[in-house]
Amino acid sequence: LVELRRNNFKDALSFLQRSHKIFENDSETLIALAQAFGLSGEFSSAQRYAVRAIELDSTNADAQIMYAKILAQFRGLETGVVYLRDLISRYSYTLEYRLALADLFREQERFKEAQAIYEQIITIQPKHKKAFLGLGESLQGQGLFSAALKPYLTATVLNPSDPEGLVKAGLLYLEMNKFSEAITQFQRALKINSQYPKINYYIGKAAFEAGNYELGLQAADAERQMNPNLADSYILAGEIYSASKQFQKCANEYQQAVRLRPTGSDLYVRLARCYRQAGSPEVAESMLNIAATQESGNPEIYRELGAVLEVRGDRPAAVKAFEKYLGLSPNAPDRREIESKISALSR
Repeated sequence: LVELRRNNFKDALSFLQRSHKIFENDSETLIALAQAFGLSGEFSSAQRYAVRAIELDSTNADAQIMYAKILAQFRGLETGVVYLRDLISRYSYTLEYRLALADLFREQERFKEAQAIYEQIITIQPKHKKAFLGLGESLQGQGLFSAALKPYLTATVLNPSDPEGLVKAGLLYLEMNKFSEAITQFQRALKINSQYPKINYYIGKAAFEAGNYELGLQAADAERQMNPNLADSYILAGEIYSASKQFQKCANEYQQAVRLRPTGSDLYVRLARCYRQAGSPEVAESMLNIAATQESGNPEIYRELGAVLEVRGDRPAAVKAFEKYLGLSPNAPDRREIESKISALSR
């Protein structure tokens, strides 16, 4: 279960299969196996274990919900919806099925349908914390930010020892660009549970957006002390050092980030930008070459490559890179700026 929470499906399956050999009719193991195989993209195995859990106990809500999720994942959302609606019809007093249906709609960004079901649950059970959290997310997904705040804070009142509502309120304020309010909510959550996932990162992100670089770096350092093998704190520090024009430090932070998150091109582009601005265009170009092997269709690679080649004095190659950037991103917000640069470099 720990490895499953960490999205380490290979090791999770190894432990779960050993558990299954010891006691093959343990429902919790069967449900976890179904979840792990489902997340790994192995539909037939996921379905087999979910069905077995239901055969052992058809009233096991967790087993039924897992099967519905697998149906939605591999056979389409409507298949899962129909299955859950049938369960709701048969077990009208089991709110877990309504909650699962609302969650399914919310995860598919069908926020109005999710909202209606969360509101039904709250009408039936006015102190249902998960329904309040889901309602907040559904309202936030519709852009109804002021309305979303109340259910998040209500969830906090219902269970003051659980900081999830405060964290979601903080993320809502962050999306609203109300950074000081976001920091306040995150710091309240931190006092309740200093181990809450990424809480220091959230504080640092809000502080960075507010222009408080000192607090941002302090929070990034606190995050890496807690989670040294996650890239987020290094990315945040890289953003802060880039904004404060400390480009060598920026490069050092992004170098750590790509070590921890080597796939994808975005971090290599950011790293290249810092190296270019730190006066190392050759190293920057090598980072962009790696980025291109990861994701050659990312237009930002060629925008940054154009800037690197311009610094190196290779004007024709810079023009080609900028033209490729515009070709891959015809609606780029800086199109006029890049076109002017191309014109100047072509003279």
